[in-house]
Amino acid sequence: MKNIKIIRNISLNAVLKNLALLLSVTVIATGCGGGSSNTTATNNPAIPNTGVVTVFEGDWYKPCDVADASESVVIYDTVSVTFAGSTFDSIIKNYTDVNCTVPLPFSPSPTASGIFNLTGVAVATTNGLEAFQFDTRITLSNGAIFDVDEYDIYYITGDTAYFGNIDGINDASTPALRPDTLDFTRGFIRQ
Repeated sequence: MKNIKIIRNISLNAVLKNLALLLSVTVIATGCGGGSSNTTATNNPAIPNTGVVTVFEGDWYKPCDVADASESVVIYDTVSVTFAGSTFDSIIKNYTDVNCTVPLPFSPSPTASGIFNLTGVAVATTNGLEAFQFDTRITLSNGAIFDVDEYDIYYITGDTAYFGNIDGINDASTPALRPDTLDFTRGFIRQ
């Protein structure tokens, strides 16, 4: 969901950071910004396409909120992610208003698709909660072939999934830079 992180921000950087989420997440991971291209990703066995049904199976939605608080222009977005087996598809919709009713003119609705792997490895977070590793590979972004791996964490409580905070040095671009802090600002809600 993070690569799905996938999808938290409006700027190209923000979109890449989230896609390397969403999408974290997002669950449902999000967006761009922090993901790094890995030319050997297609040979990376760390993110296999297993097809196994997971706790993320189905549709998840990140409600309307500020896309990226660090941007000088305030933009709002919503993020939808669908998980099926070990694959995901996500879309970000951008808006000009706090209620997400007025689409941002000339704004694309970034999409991303890929595969993910729940390694089952627990991660002790700085929040004091136990999260789990969530590795993703974005294979398509806005219809174009893409190859970005992201190494995130997730925590589910009830029907809400949260992913790692990728705004600092731990930007999820490598296993060594996997986040250790959960981002509770916006969760993905199971639909």
